[in-house]
Order: sequence, then C-alpha cells, then structure tokens
Amino acid sequence: GAGVRPYIKGTPLRYDDDDEVEEADEDSEEVEELDTTLPEYSTEPELEEEPVEEP
Repeated sequence: GAGVRPYIKGTPLRYDDDDEVEEADEDSEEVEELDTTLPEYSTEPELEEEPVEEP
C-alpha cells in the first residue's frame, strides 16, 4: 500500500496533501479564468459581467 499515492483528496497524506492543495489552488484559478473566457459564458453577458457575484 506504499505505492498508493493517487489524487485522493480523502487521504490524510502530509506530502501529498501539501502538493495537492498547491496544485488545486493554481488549477482552480486557471479554471475560473478560463471559465469566464469560454464561449458558453460569452453568449451570456449577465454571467460575464458579474461571475464572481454568482455563488
């Protein structure tokens, strides 16, 4: 079970958690920025004007 270090967020791994958290943060930011630039959102100006206001 030592070679079991996948992307499991429910694992109490110390090194894995740290690396995952950092990667997840960067991914989240990039994904959010890309989401707003996506054509799906572009079609709706309401979402593009205030995407952060949406929960």
